[in-house]
Amino acid sequence: MTMQSSDIDVSQSRPPLLQRLLTLVFGLYLLFLLTYVIMRPIFDDQFWWLNLLHNGAPYYFAPLIIVLPLAILMRAKRLAGVALLLTIAGGIWLGPRLLPAAPPDAPYGTEFDFISFNVYPYNETMDDVIDWLRVQDADVVLLQEVNIDYLPDLQAAMADRYPVQEVNDSVHWDVLLSRYELVEREVFDLQGYAHQRFVLDIDGEQVEFYNMHLLMPVQDQARFAVNIPPELVWRYSETARDAQITQLLQRVVQSDLPVVVAGDFNTSEFSPIYDVINANMLDAFRRTNWGLGATWPAGESEELPDVLPPMLRLDYIWTTPQIVPLSSAIGPRLGSDHLPLTATLKLIEE
Repeated sequence: MTMQSSDIDVSQSRPPLLQRLLTLVFGLYLLFLLTYVIMRPIFDDQFWWLNLLHNGAPYYFAPLIIVLPLAILMRAKRLAGVALLLTIAGGIWLGPRLLPAAPPDAPYGTEFDFISFNVYPYNETMDDVIDWLRVQDADVVLLQEVNIDYLPDLQAAMADRYPVQEVNDSVHWDVLLSRYELVEREVFDLQGYAHQRFVLDIDGEQVEFYNMHLLMPVQDQARFAVNIPPELVWRYSETARDAQITQLLQRVVQSDLPVVVAGDFNTSEFSPIYDVINANMLDAFRRTNWGLGATWPAGESEELPDVLPPMLRLDYIWTTPQIVPLSSAIGPRLGSDHLPLTATLKLIEE
């Protein structure tokens, strides 16, 4: 039998198997990303699974760095076009969120150094934590989930620098260390959990501080009868945590004092509730720094492997406009599942 020339042309025109597989994989990826980009502004926080997806939003755009040039090299015009549009959309949305915003002018005022750190209740390197805190020599320190066994050592080691030491032993063993005089203290309730509020005298001006450790975004029961890890996925719910944030903001906006709110919010910067907080307060890291600023996990997470680098920003320092963030930094690994935050803040003179 003589092979027809048309048969030769068809076989030669078929893309190689690798290219067809890449086209399929790229197509499925771009379909997922396009669907997410469309659904986010329409449905926002209406579905638990979409809220879960919001936490990793910037990572969904990262493969475009590879997909777009490969689609162009493969001459896959449709894939390349969709990838280009999504790259532009991602740049428009993520660019402003990952670059520092210009802080308001603060020509006159009192500067003070501040630290917030979720120490982790099972931290076995508290000596390193103490040494690091002494080197930082901040004026005000808010700690969450301090290892109770090391609490006396911490207080004794810091006594020469921080005459004010307040401990909330109701749930998380949260701690205030302050050089400034304590004017007022309060333990208040958010959704059944106690948190610390303080008023400190900073050079004659009263400033309100909140030491926060908000609920993990989970519900008591799994949504499905499955035993597939991670369990957090099947129990994911932001309802109780968002209710805490709403109640906290009500307190903040009603205050007549300058306010600093800091701690472990168990909230990603890409969760819709972040925008609600950001509309009312200044994010010290985002105002002065760039990048993801991830603080979790830091090697001691019970939910994830130790080899993972920090992926989400769960820890924040927030201020009302009377307190301007001047600088901020993410601290080193210190035996916790979180990284510490440092900031220099300026209390504006009225």
